[in-house]
Amino acid sequence: MKRYEKSLFLSDIHAPYEDDKSMKVVREFSEWFKPQKVFILGDLVDFYQLSKFDKNPLRMDHLQDDIDIARSCLEMIRTSNPKAQIWLFEGNHCTRLRKWLWSHPEIASLRGLSINELLTLRQYDVHWVPALDDFVHHGIYLEHGDIVRKHSAYTARGMMEKRGVSGISGHTHRAGMHFLTNMGGDFVWVENGCLCNRNPEYVKSPNWQNAFTVGYFKNDRFTMSQVIIPDGKAVFAGREFGSI
Repeated sequence: MKRYEKSLFLSDIHAPYEDDKSMKVVREFSEWFKPQKVFILGDLVDFYQLSKFDKNPLRMDHLQDDIDIARSCLEMIRTSNPKAQIWLFEGNHCTRLRKWLWSHPEIASLRGLSINELLTLRQYDVHWVPALDDFVHHGIYLEHGDIVRKHSAYTARGMMEKRGVSGISGHTHRAGMHFLTNMGGDFVWVENGCLCNRNPEYVKSPNWQNAFTVGYFKNDRFTMSQVIIPDGKAVFAGREFGSI
């Protein structure tokens, strides 16, 4: 009997604003779960300095430090999943770099300023997925996402209505799942949660959830489950991961 392929979906780490406890859960979970595929669904790096919004001047000269921290997060994910194929998706915070370069075309052609080079993706054997590329995995549409709605799973419903298929996305920093059954079959869209600090400087007590998703796939048959990380620890399949 063919075994199900195991996949792990992570998103919205936003280095240097990653949540250390959540990342510890991801490391412990990965070493136990041993997925064949890992998908980082965007916003590995925050690129705070390149934002169009008002910025703290004390943070403006730390871009290289932030990229180094993002590389450390990527190295942890690779080390915890030594045999997995890994994909990194472009998120809206990653596009801050592309937009900044397009507004400075005199240096935009430098190869060293691409995401691939800045994060040394080749060193970690990580595949890059640009935001405009379509990516389907065993019938599931994967992307960072471009809709934000008010409550958990509302965005998942919006993404399903927009795409018309099953899928998974990040972007909102909320966890949730929306299901639909009609004459076309059974569908689900997963809102993947985040792995960043939930106390940012620009909003008080946001409605965010630290979480990630696991999936089991065989051809176009699949099941997905969310792993929520309240207070820095998670429980899955009767096991506890993270802080005790």
